[in-house]
Amino acid sequence: MDELVSRDAEIDRLRGCVADLVNGVSGCVWIDGEPGIGKSALVRRLLEMAAAAGCRSRTGRARPADHTTAYRSLARCLSARLPAGDASVAAEQRLLDLVERLCAGGPAVVVLDDLQWADDASLLTWRRLGERTGTAPLLLVAACRPVPRRRAVTLLRQYLADRRAMILEPAALEPVAANTLATALAGAAPGGRLRSLVDAAGGNPRYLRELIDGLVREHRIRIADGTADLVDAGAEAETTAAAVAAHLGFLSPAVLDALRAATLLGSEFSVRDLSLVIGQPATSLSGVIREAFTAGVLTERGQLLTFRHPILINALYATIPAPERADRHRRAATAMAGAGLRPVLIAAQLRAAGAPADEWVPGWLGRVAPTLTAQAPVEAVPVLEHVLQRPDLDGALRSELRWALAHGLVAAGRTPDALGVVAETLTAEALEPVWRARFEVLRAGLAGAAEVEPPDGCDDPLTAGTALQFTALRQFQRGALDAARESTAQALRLAGDDVRLTGVRAAALAVRIHVLTALGQIGPARELLAERHPDTAGPVVAAGAEHDFWTGRWEHAAVARLPEPGDVPSRLQCAGVRALIALYRDEPLTEPPRLDPGPADDDLVTIAPRHLHAQALWAQRRGRPDEALGRLAPLVRDRTAAALRQAFLPWLVRLAGEHGEPGLAEAAVRAAAADAADAAMPVLPAVAAHCHGLLGTDPAEVARAADDYERLSMPIRAADALLDVALLHARRDERDPAQAAWRDAVTAYTAVGAAGAIRHGNARLAEHGVRLPPLRRRKRPETGWAALTPTEVTIARLVAAGRSTPDIATELFLSRRTVESHLSHIMSKLAVRSRIEVARLVPAEP
Repeated sequence: MDELVSRDAEIDRLRGCVADLVNGVSGCVWIDGEPGIGKSALVRRLLEMAAAAGCRSRTGRARPADHTTAYRSLARCLSARLPAGDASVAAEQRLLDLVERLCAGGPAVVVLDDLQWADDASLLTWRRLGERTGTAPLLLVAACRPVPRRRAVTLLRQYLADRRAMILEPAALEPVAANTLATALAGAAPGGRLRSLVDAAGGNPRYLRELIDGLVREHRIRIADGTADLVDAGAEAETTAAAVAAHLGFLSPAVLDALRAATLLGSEFSVRDLSLVIGQPATSLSGVIREAFTAGVLTERGQLLTFRHPILINALYATIPAPERADRHRRAATAMAGAGLRPVLIAAQLRAAGAPADEWVPGWLGRVAPTLTAQAPVEAVPVLEHVLQRPDLDGALRSELRWALAHGLVAAGRTPDALGVVAETLTAEALEPVWRARFEVLRAGLAGAAEVEPPDGCDDPLTAGTALQFTALRQFQRGALDAARESTAQALRLAGDDVRLTGVRAAALAVRIHVLTALGQIGPARELLAERHPDTAGPVVAAGAEHDFWTGRWEHAAVARLPEPGDVPSRLQCAGVRALIALYRDEPLTEPPRLDPGPADDDLVTIAPRHLHAQALWAQRRGRPDEALGRLAPLVRDRTAAALRQAFLPWLVRLAGEHGEPGLAEAAVRAAAADAADAAMPVLPAVAAHCHGLLGTDPAEVARAADDYERLSMPIRAADALLDVALLHARRDERDPAQAAWRDAVTAYTAVGAAGAIRHGNARLAEHGVRLPPLRRRKRPETGWAALTPTEVTIARLVAAGRSTPDIATELFLSRRTVESHLSHIMSKLAVRSRIEVARLVPAEP
C-alpha cells in the first residue's frame, strides 16, 4: 500500500502488539503526529492485521464539537446509546461494561482516532480502560494530533507512557521514500519541477498524495521519456493550495492569519519581521507562535522561524487574494523601511508587490543600492528596473540607480544585459562628466580590457576604485600576482568603509584572497577571510571556498553557508566546491551541481571554475570520459587565463592520454609551458612540470611537481600528483616506488577524509597489480571530540552554527536520515543527549 511507504518499522511494532494480544498480553498504543503524516493509515493496517488474527474491534473518531457532551467520543466509538448530557458514573460504567463484554468474546482492539478532540469524560474513561488492559485481552489504540494540546490529553499520554504504552511518532518520509511514493502516484519518476514540489512537501504523505492526485486529475502532469513533470511551471499553485490549506483547519483563526502573513516574508523570518507585517507587538504573538510550533507547522532555524514543510508557504500564500497580496507586500515594505530593517528584506517585499514606486522608494534605493546589489541582486534588479521607469527622477539619482542596476545584473550572471545598460546610459546627452567617467571605466572592465585606467586627472574614488577592481582581477588571471596584490591593496585603501564602494571592496577582497593563496601565504589569506565585512559575503565566501578546498580545510568549506541565490557566480563556485568534496569523499551525490539554465562552460571557467571542475569529475567518476574531456578541452585556447586553467591542465593531459586524444594532451602541455613562461605565479612551473612529466611518462618530474604543490600548501594537488607518480611507476612494473608514492598520497587524502579518491586510486593501481599492504592506522578514540569522523566533525560544527537537520542534509548532499544517524553517533561519542550540548562542546576553529 503506497500510503505506508517507508513505514515498515512502525508496522512491525504494531504487528508485534497484535501477536502479543492474541497470546494474552494486553497493551496500549499511542500514535502521535502532524496531520497527514500517516497515523490513520497505520491504524487501518493495525485493524487489518487484528482482523486477520481473529480479533474483534471497535473504532471511532473524535470530532471538534465533542467537548460539549460528556462521553460523546467514546460512546460513538463503541456504538453506545447514552442519554444526552448524562455525565453520571453509571454512564461511564456502561461504557466500561461494553468493552468488558467485547473482550469476553476474545482479544479485542479499541481505536479512537483524532483523540485531541475527545471530551474530558471520554479521556478519563480511556485512562480507566488503560488500567484494565492488564486483566482483559484488550489493545487500546489512540491516534492524536499535536494541536490542540489540551492539558487533559497531555496528562493522559504521560500516564499511559508511564504504564509502558507503545508511543509511535511517524517521521516525515525520507527523500528516497517520498520519491518512491511520488513515482507510484504520478505513474513515472518525477522530473525537475515535479521533484522540487515533492521536496517541498517535506515528506508528508497526505500532502504529497493529494497534491499529485490533484495534478493528475487536472491533467497538469505529462509523462515523457519515463519521467513525469509539470505541464507548465505555475501548474501547481491552485492545486497545492486546495490540497494543503484544507488540512490546516484545526489551527485557530489567529494562527492561520499569522501564518498567512508569515508567507509574505518567504522561507524564514524573525518574530520582529512578522510583528511588522501583522501590525501587532512582538510580545502579543507568543501564544500564536507556540501553537504553530506545537502543531509542527513552524520550526526554528538558528535565530529565525521557518515553515517545517516548504509546501505550506505556497499553499497558504495562495489563499490570500492577489490584489490583497500586493497591498500587503507594499505595506510590509513601508513598515520595514520605517523600522530600518535590512535592505534585502525590504527589496523582497517591493519585488513581490510588483515593485511599486511609492514616493519613499527612489530615495531609499539611492541610499542602499550598492549594498543591496552586492547582497541580493535577484531582489534588487527588478526593483531598480521598475523605479528607473519613472520620468521624474533627477539626473544624479537616475545615474546612481543605473550604476547599481549594471552591477546587480553582473552579479546575477547577466553581463551582456549589464553592458546594454552601460551603453544606453553613455548615450544620454545630459550625463554628468563624473558619471560618464564611471560608466566608461565600467564598460571597459565588463568588456574584458586587459588594463582599465581612469581618465587622466580623475580624482573620483568610485571611478578609480572600479578601475583598480578590474585591473586587479585581470592581473591575477594572467598570473601577475605581485601586481594584483598591489592593486587590491590600493583598492581596499580607497574603498575604506564607503558604502558606495561596496562592490569594489568585495571584488578586491576576493581577488586578494586568491592572490595570497596562490602565493602560498595561507596565514594572511585566512586572516583576511576572518575579517571580511558582511556586505562582501558572496564574493569573499566564494574565494574562501576555493582557498579551503585547495588547502585541505574541507570542514570549514562545508560549514560555510551558501551565498544568496541571486549571486550566481558565488553560489555556483561554492556549490562546486561542496560537490568536489563529496566526490573526493565518496559521499552520496545523486547529480552534479547545476543551474537551470546555467552558463556555458567557457563562461563557467571564468565565473566559477570549481563548478566546472565538479561537473567534469562527476562525468569521469561515472565512466563518461568523453563528457569530461568535452568540458575541459576548450581550456587550451589561448584566451583562457592562466590562473583559471592551471588547475585543470594536468587532469586534461591525463584524460586525453588515456582516452586516445594525444593531440589534445600535447596542446595542454604546450599551454602549461606557455603559462609558466609568461606569468609570475609560483604554481605554474609545477603545473608545467606535472603536465610534461605525464606526457613523457616521467615519474620523477611529476614527483618534483608534487613537492612544489606541497611547498605551496596545496595538499590535494600534491596528493593527486602522487597518484600520477604511482600510476607511472606501476605501468613500468616498478612496484616498490609505486607503493611508496601511493602511500604518501593516501596519507594526504586520509587527512581530509577523501575516501572516494583513495577508492578510485586503489582501483586504478590494482589494474597494474599494485596494492598497498594494510596500513597501521592509529586507532581512533571511542569517545570525545577526537572520536568523531571528518563528516561528524562537519555536522557538529553545522549544529553549533544553528543549522537544522534539513539544512545540513542540503549543504552536505546527504539525506536527512543519514544526518540523523550521524547526529546519533556524535551524541553517543560526546556523551550528550541534545543538540545544544553538542554545540557547547564544539571547539573553536584552528
